[in-house]
Amino acid sequence: MIAFAFETLPYLQWNMDRRTLIAVIVVADLIVVAIVLWFLWPRVFGDTTQAEAALPLEERPPAVLLIPGYGGGADGLVPLSNVLRQQGIRTEIVDVGDGRGDLSEYGADVARQAQALQAQGYDVDLVGYSAGGITARSAAQQAPEAIDRIVTIGSPHNGTVLASLGGLVGACPIACQQMQPDSDLLTALPAVDGDFLSVYSENDDVIRPFTSSELDGATNVLVQDACSSDTVEHGGLPNDGYVQRVVAAFLTDQPVPTTC
Repeated sequence: MIAFAFETLPYLQWNMDRRTLIAVIVVADLIVVAIVLWFLWPRVFGDTTQAEAALPLEERPPAVLLIPGYGGGADGLVPLSNVLRQQGIRTEIVDVGDGRGDLSEYGADVARQAQALQAQGYDVDLVGYSAGGITARSAAQQAPEAIDRIVTIGSPHNGTVLASLGGLVGACPIACQQMQPDSDLLTALPAVDGDFLSVYSENDDVIRPFTSSELDGATNVLVQDACSSDTVEHGGLPNDGYVQRVVAAFLTDQPVPTTC
């Protein structure tokens, strides 16, 4: 290409500096080489993204999306995220803003993130805290092929009377309304299967009655069945030592601990 350029120099404007012309031609050569490598690289070296996605399920690296509850509160999930990372699991805490918006729209965002991770070759699980558990179920409803297991922590699967009280006093945003017993969102969510864990506490001061966290078809774990002296309330559930052990065990295919 350089030789060809010099053969055509008579046709160029001679007021162009010769060294500048050489530099321009060299840069043009490098651009051509970069373009050729861009198109040939996947054919020569293989597309690593496609290769990872083609791995059998049991060989795919795990990834967990952690979903905050009503009010956002992503910081409260950091300790649990760290525990899961120690197990070799990639974790991401989903940004739901103030967490008071439409839980089904949050679910759509989570579904898209799960699909993106799956396309990268990851086996994707969801962990939802409080209202985040409802968001996780909505995400699985919208993209079931992209999500493997779901864990919920202190989630109002059957609603909570506190949401109903909030409606009575006119202080209940849409997410609050969706957590009222028999809300349209809750009644539209599909049944679950064995790849679902619900962890909850009888001392939960937000999900009332606490049995609202029980869900047919799920592995339901009441903290006090294993740790009768554990008085953890709603806000402390994600950072409770026993809860963290249960979640980590479930996501790594280990037996759920039955003692403190």
